[in-house]
Amino acid sequence: MNTAKRKLEGKIAVITGGNSGIGRATAQLFNQEGARIALIGRDQKSIDETLAELSGENLGFKGDVTSEKDLNGFFDQVRSRFGKIDILFINAGIAEQSMIADTNLEFYDRHFNINVRGAFFAVQKALPLLQKGSSIVVTTSVVSHFGGAGSKSLRAYLGIHEEHGPHEKNGRTARGCEGRIVHGFGRLVLHHGRRADGRRWDDAG
Repeated sequence: MNTAKRKLEGKIAVITGGNSGIGRATAQLFNQEGARIALIGRDQKSIDETLAELSGENLGFKGDVTSEKDLNGFFDQVRSRFGKIDILFINAGIAEQSMIADTNLEFYDRHFNINVRGAFFAVQKALPLLQKGSSIVVTTSVVSHFGGAGSKSLRAYLGIHEEHGPHEKNGRTARGCEGRIVHGFGRLVLHHGRRADGRRWDDAG
C-alpha cells in the first residue's frame, strides 16, 4: 500500500468553472492529491457528476460568476463549510471569436462579464479566506502571445490579468505571462514558458 503523503493533503481548493473541461480535470487531480474541492458552475447536472467523481467532503454550487449574489452565496458556503482557501483557481471563461466590425454589445458584454468582471470579483470575494502561502491560479490563453483574427476581446482580458501582481496580503499568483503559464486553451499548450514544440516564445519564428 502506498503510504506517501499526498501533495495537497488538508488543502482547500476553490475552482470556478470546476464542473467541466480544465476545471473538472483539475478538481479530479487536486482531489486525488488530497485536497477538498469547492466548485461553482452553471449546470447542476455536470456539478453533480463532478462531485460524484471526488472523494471526501466537497462542495458544489450552481451559480454564475457574473452574478454578485451568486458569488456571495458561493463564498459564504465555502466559509461555513471549510473556513479557508488554500488554492483559488479562476477557470470560468469563454473564448468565442468575432471580428471587430461584427461585434455587438451583447457579445462584448458577455465576454467581459464572464472573463474579466467574474474573475476580478471572484478573487475579491476570496481574499478574506486566503491563507498564508495560498495560491491564485488563472486560466488564460495562448492568445496573449500572438495575434489572431477575432480574438481582440480575449487579448484585452489577458492583458488585464497579466498586469495583476501577486496578492498583496499573502500567497502568490500564476499568471498568463511567460514562465508562469498554467493552461492554454488555444492551438499550443504551454508549460513553463515553452511552446508545445519545445521552443521558448522568444525563440519562436
